[in-house]
This record gives sequence, structure tokens and C-alpha cells, in this order.
Amino acid sequence: MAAGTVPNLENKLFVGGCPPTSDEEALRAIFEKHGTVDEIFIMRGGSRSGMACAFVRFATQETAQRAIDAIHGNVTLPDASEPLVVRWADAPGSRGRESRGRQPNERRRSGGDRRSG
Repeated sequence: MAAGTVPNLENKLFVGGCPPTSDEEALRAIFEKHGTVDEIFIMRGGSRSGMACAFVRFATQETAQRAIDAIHGNVTLPDASEPLVVRWADAPGSRGRESRGRQPNERRRSGGDRRSG
């Protein structure tokens, strides 16, 4: 199954495409229309694009799914150029090195690093 398509035990959603100016209050206003939001965590500065992402945890799986259905690709935040990406969050540790396009034992090589090991 594709990443983000399987519900998780925490009812936690990944929200991508948030502008760096996003705040909890704005996200809560959007997501609480679909059910009780237990927690919102915003991560800033980790992407090359400069955008932020967030994790939103709902009280129930049903309300989390309603939020995915209603918000994904349909809601654009102020200062954002694209609509939000909303999907089920991956379980911790489930996205290892393989998901970044490298094999588990493959090493990055740079022109100046000739150390063995």
C-alpha cells in the first residue's frame, strides 16, 4: 500500500505544504471543523523549499479520515502557493533510508572524501 494511506493507532495526520508563517491557531481552525483535535505539532525549517509541515492528532480515526477527505488538495493557507497535502502519518521508524532513494548499505560519495570504512 502507498505511504500515508493506512490509518495509524494515534489517529495522526501528516500535513505538508504549510508556509513557514503557519501557526497552531490557523491549523486548528481548519482541522477542528472535522472533529476534535487533540494535538498539533508544527515542524519548521526542515525542507529545502522552506515550507513547514505539521502533525495533527485527532480524537478518532473517523474524524481524521473526514479531515483527509475534506482538506487534502482543497485548502490553501495564506502565503502558500499550493493546497495542503494531508495524509495518514507514517508510523515512527517506518520510513528508513530506503524511502529516500538509497539502498540500506549504500553510502554517499563526495569528491573530497577518500576515507575508507
